[in-house]
Amino acid sequence: MHTTLQLAPLLDNLRDRGMHIPCYVDDPTDTGETISIQELITDSERLAFLIRRVARRMKSENLVAAASLFQKRYAGSLLATVLTPMSTIGVGILADWQKAKIRIVNDLPSGLVLPNNCPVILLSERMQEEYRCHCCLEWRETESEETLRQNVFQAVFHNNLWMMMTKITKLFGLSPKVMWGNIGNYCGFLYEKLDQEPAYQSHANRDRHIIHRELSYDGQSLESTYQVVTFKEVAPTACSRVRSTCCLWYQFPDGGPCITCPRLSKLERVEQLQLQHT
Repeated sequence: MHTTLQLAPLLDNLRDRGMHIPCYVDDPTDTGETISIQELITDSERLAFLIRRVARRMKSENLVAAASLFQKRYAGSLLATVLTPMSTIGVGILADWQKAKIRIVNDLPSGLVLPNNCPVILLSERMQEEYRCHCCLEWRETESEETLRQNVFQAVFHNNLWMMMTKITKLFGLSPKVMWGNIGNYCGFLYEKLDQEPAYQSHANRDRHIIHRELSYDGQSLESTYQVVTFKEVAPTACSRVRSTCCLWYQFPDGGPCITCPRLSKLERVEQLQLQHT
């Protein structure tokens, strides 16, 4: 194993194998717009400025809906970056509020930015040999799935996503249930994708079960944020997540109910699913 930190090549290797990891590793020559989560958590004006930009981008003055969209895009970037390597090859990236930054493109979060020396924990039994050349001696190893998950969940949920949710609720009055629903719906989408990867299916299923059953916010588990419904009216038979809360996208001038929106009737959802299959 190498003695230098190699987070960037590891993520590149995963992307080369078709995994969606919207993450950049700090590059001093990078001129893209980035901002640290630490700054957004500690500077209310900075966060409010970014969310006002989102509202303008969406041709709206609705800051509550803009805050939901901002949080949804950020949560998706963070969860894809962290949960994908954890649930496939046992690489736990500890992207807490002091390590993570976001990349802004067209006024919206489009990816995570991490330092190349971001703390990492490895689950040895999941790490395939082909990936070990991208690891380093500074990364802590564990033989326990529980230890891996505990470390990742502490960094990503307790010390990042939940802090952002609290800040947004305080500034804009957005319901935590909406934001927790954004997170739950994305986790459902992510693990549906990982379930299609036979080499990682068993790891992903175990992690999915723990994440959905044991992670909760204000007494609400992730499992309760959506349900999976089967529609035999669609040919071939289709399944869709149906959220418990709406993300408020429909409140934008050009918005409308998403396919997972609880505002849709069964007929409307079937029509959208049929369009996907044509």
